[in-house]
Amino acid sequence: METRLGAIRLKIMSGPQCCENPPGLDSASGVGSVQELGGLKAYVTGPQDSKLAILLISDVFGYEAPLLRKLADKVAAAGFLTVVPDFLDSDPFDVDNPQFDRESWLKAHPTGKGCEDAKKVIAALKSKGVSAVGAAGFCWGGVVVVKLAKFDDIKAGVVLHPGPLTVDEINEVKIPIAILGAEIDKLTPPEQVKHFGEILSAKPHVDSFVKIFPGVAHGWAVRYNAEDESAIKSAEEAHVDMLNWFTNTGPLKIMSGPQCCENPPSLDSASGVGSVQEVGGLKTYVTGPQDSKLAILLIHDAFGYEAPLLRKLADKVAAVGFLVVVPDFLYGDPFDIDNPQFDRQSWIKAHPMGKGCEDAKKVIAALKSKGVSAVGAAGFCWGGVIVVKLAKFDDIQAGVVLHPGPLTVDEINEVKIPIAILGAEIDNYTSPEQVKQFGEILSARPGVDSFVKIFPGVAHGWAVRYNAEDESAVKSAEEAHVDLLNWLTKTLVISCVYKVDINVKHRTSPQCCENPPSLDSASGVGSVQELGGLKTYVTGSQDSKRAILLIHDAFGYEAPLLRKLADKVAALGFLVVVPDFLYSDPVDVDNPQFDREAWLKAHSTGKGCEDAKKVIAALKSKGVSAVGAAGFCWGGVVVVKLAKFDEIQAGVVLHPGPLTVDEINEVKIPIAILGAEIDKYTSPEEVKHFGEILSAKPHVESFVKVFPGVAHGWAVRYNAEDESAVKSLEMSGPQCCENPPVLSSSSGAGNVEELGGLKSYISGSPDSSLAVLLVSDVYGYEAPNLRKLADKVAAAGFYVVVPDFLRRDPYVPENAERPLQVWIKEHGADQAFECAKPVIEAIKSKGVTKVGSAGFCWGAKVVVELAKYSYVLAAVLLHPSFVTVDDIHGVKVPISILGAEIDKMSPPELLKQFEATLNAKPEVDGFVKIFPGVSHGWTMRYKVEDKAAVKSAEEAHKDMLNWFVKYLKPWNKEKSSTHLVLLRLLGTQEGVDMSGPQCCENPPALSSSSGAGHEEELGGLKSYISGSPDSGLAVLLISDVFGYEAPNLRKLADKVAAAGFYVVVPDFLRGDPREPGDSERPLQVWIKEHGPDEAFECAKPVIEAIKSKGVTKVGAAGCCWGAKVVVELAKYSYVQAAVLLHPSFVTVDDIHGVKVDGFVKIFPGVSHGWAVRYKVEDKAAVKSAEEAHKNMLNWFVKYLK
Repeated sequence: METRLGAIRLKIMSGPQCCENPPGLDSASGVGSVQELGGLKAYVTGPQDSKLAILLISDVFGYEAPLLRKLADKVAAAGFLTVVPDFLDSDPFDVDNPQFDRESWLKAHPTGKGCEDAKKVIAALKSKGVSAVGAAGFCWGGVVVVKLAKFDDIKAGVVLHPGPLTVDEINEVKIPIAILGAEIDKLTPPEQVKHFGEILSAKPHVDSFVKIFPGVAHGWAVRYNAEDESAIKSAEEAHVDMLNWFTNTGPLKIMSGPQCCENPPSLDSASGVGSVQEVGGLKTYVTGPQDSKLAILLIHDAFGYEAPLLRKLADKVAAVGFLVVVPDFLYGDPFDIDNPQFDRQSWIKAHPMGKGCEDAKKVIAALKSKGVSAVGAAGFCWGGVIVVKLAKFDDIQAGVVLHPGPLTVDEINEVKIPIAILGAEIDNYTSPEQVKQFGEILSARPGVDSFVKIFPGVAHGWAVRYNAEDESAVKSAEEAHVDLLNWLTKTLVISCVYKVDINVKHRTSPQCCENPPSLDSASGVGSVQELGGLKTYVTGSQDSKRAILLIHDAFGYEAPLLRKLADKVAALGFLVVVPDFLYSDPVDVDNPQFDREAWLKAHSTGKGCEDAKKVIAALKSKGVSAVGAAGFCWGGVVVVKLAKFDEIQAGVVLHPGPLTVDEINEVKIPIAILGAEIDKYTSPEEVKHFGEILSAKPHVESFVKVFPGVAHGWAVRYNAEDESAVKSLEMSGPQCCENPPVLSSSSGAGNVEELGGLKSYISGSPDSSLAVLLVSDVYGYEAPNLRKLADKVAAAGFYVVVPDFLRRDPYVPENAERPLQVWIKEHGADQAFECAKPVIEAIKSKGVTKVGSAGFCWGAKVVVELAKYSYVLAAVLLHPSFVTVDDIHGVKVPISILGAEIDKMSPPELLKQFEATLNAKPEVDGFVKIFPGVSHGWTMRYKVEDKAAVKSAEEAHKDMLNWFVKYLKPWNKEKSSTHLVLLRLLGTQEGVDMSGPQCCENPPALSSSSGAGHEEELGGLKSYISGSPDSGLAVLLISDVFGYEAPNLRKLADKVAAAGFYVVVPDFLRGDPREPGDSERPLQVWIKEHGPDEAFECAKPVIEAIKSKGVTKVGAAGCCWGAKVVVELAKYSYVQAAVLLHPSFVTVDDIHGVKVDGFVKIFPGVSHGWAVRYKVEDKAAVKSAEEAHKNMLNWFVKYLK
């Protein structure tokens, strides 16, 4: 077996990729020296007395490669003794020698011998006092490392772009190992690397890490071009990963590297507003209320407890109400990097983290002896490891770890308390990958609450060793401090104090009471009544069957902005009630005698819930059939309590007070949670976590959103003069009415006539059997852009009707006496729905057999109602308003929803809920699209001089028209259905021009002699052939409309063939490619004679002919027109893998029919046709095309090879 495996390796490693970019060897390179070690010459660098050594094993070019030695010096700088032996006995690969015999060389230097030599070197190192050795190998050397990994000679291994390895070899690995592979690697391709990772991850006692570097080829880590910035960046990233692995793995952990000590603080024993006391036998900086029952233990990094920024943080935490202690765990002996005599390794030995853990327990015991009931701990670097050690026990109730020193998976597995890990993107000790891995481990433990976050652009130590003059650094540190405080507040307070119904979060921080309102009993347009035994502000229609219960925050029911909101909700047709749950006893922040704790005891949210039930019962006794509830802060908690029962049918929680996971788990009704980015009570992370819990409850509909840049209380305690605050609140404000049109009764090419009792704008021929009903927004049927769109749809062969559902009473924004809330009462979408029925009947009386409908904003609500009862056969909603998930649940016809990225009426989050609802209804075809960078109303109220706005609007119009073409236009069974689809999409007298010039841009200069292959007939078609049929694997390339003689297409065929495939490019156009300059035969005419369905039929005998040559697997790729052919082949398994490049005419139904695995990628900044019609002098275009070619080839390699 070993002999056979060696032969395979010999064959593969003698290929060209293994030897690309050979280094210029230099025996004098590097800052180290050459010594004899284990009988071999070795390049040695780094501290000679280090107890930790790294063995670097070269590729076939040997130990004199300058970049390899440069890497050795980098590793040595982190504190390791680094050795690079000459395993090749001064006989490296010599690719420049034409007489060089690669096979003989490989036989002379087997990796097995390399493994035995390595053991001798390791033994020599250990004889010099080295206690632990790690090994990293490149290509040939990577195989050696894997062989070593079967034994205990090394404690950790890293393999970079390894030579050929087997599954058996990976299965035998017994030590922690990292495999860093290249995306473009023929020796060990990405698929194999991933497979090795799966094998290793299934070995519970072997720690592993696998990563594939995109866009790089075999050898990139040590044979990169030193002038290529991109190549250097990828290599350095690999070097960092390698170093991280060694510094954080088992006995090789090291905390003496430079990063751990960067930005050392200027220690100051007098810093901070607290005092130094003795606690648990240690000198300790103490700050905060001495009688607090909650304490936070901050555990410093290697620089100790006198660091000013650490003490500043302690004071910040104390200001929230915690007793904060920062003990001197180093006994007056912090790191002293400015002392040239300072011995780092001796220091680490003198201050083991185990002792720090024991000392911390003494401090905690001392705190509890003083009456503290719960302790949380946060640690930085060295201190972070101690926090994790404490987290195994019950000494602390919550922990936060910030840029921790080296941790192991075993340590994380032993954590028993709620823990947060805040890591840095640039960290040599605990890399982002490790932090994520720790997060995955913790999230898999249901009994341990956890939170993991990686801070972008910051390095190890950022949270307490930032530059106070660097605004960005300060911002990142402060963000970490907020997360730390949120976590400790959440886990300590809720778990230890909230149980007794004293809301400590409110008691210990001012945010809950910021911006108190000036209460006004006379505010609002409603009246105060008695309801359910409570005084209640009541507004809206008294006979409405639907009521909304608004539950105030701690400031009560007389807050003017709350009542203003009540009036706004009432304007939508609801009966709105705001009871006084506080019995005229709101929070009084201006009263210095006010006792918050006593107030909270007197006004528990549990009692609020019981009172709310009485109010709801009173409403139902008055005939109300459905009640929704919205609550703010204190009131938000009440709403969640109500949501456990069936008293309310829907709930909204805005910047809620403290909630628990258990409370969210008990929710049984549809609920929305709207949180603030800056919220100490229910942080954004908690809101998102609640969203995850709710989304996992299939029978509970939910919606979660975090509002950026706003603080707790923003929804009802905003500053009315602060435009941004008002903007964050107003979800139904002016956006609905922005850019009002200048109405014109004479606009449009059609005419106005009465239809179904309503004046209507009519465009198109009444002889058409297909009609589209357009329902306007609040500005009505005289909007010029709306009529222009009607004319466009009519030009596609439809009879188009735009009724005046507003009966000559469109909304007028300038009319201050009749705001939208008042206007909309008189123009309900339900009324328009009823009016639409006779209009549709009138349309059908003209011989129309099929009707579709599209609605804009207000009109979308009308259309969705029509779609529930099949009054129309297809529906399109454009930037809808007032449409709910329940509406979408009721839809019975194909529906397309086109939304805006910037839309307060139907934000993207809601549109995604619509999409999920439609996806769950297989009987109804649905399509949802969110248009980037546009606002609500963009399809109708764009400015014609704004080209970008016009383009986005026209794209939406095209999508709308496509939908109606798809679901309303009948197919002539005597013609090719594909032809008719194409005609309607491309534009004919019966259609509309929707293809434009893009499909034919950059036409190639055809050349029958282009390419390195040859032409022959195959399956009845002339075909360009490249590569050998002996391959056993074939790729069928199908051209765009310009045919098989396009030079770039043939060049691509040759590239695919070079990868070992037999490539065939048939002439499906039979010598008749598209000629863009032929005005007498435009694309619409040409396409009739070249349907993809015909090409599909022709492809079958070609594939048979290919297989007759011994080919066992065939893949197909198609460009533009050719993509339609390929997708048809993929439906019926004529091919084993398919690639569509900038496809045309492919539909969602086509994709539904595909029977193979899928991958979708959108290339930024490129246009249709980029993969084969790029300009060779355009470097960026060539790069994008080559990236696509690479993706295509990878796909075929993955599924065919």
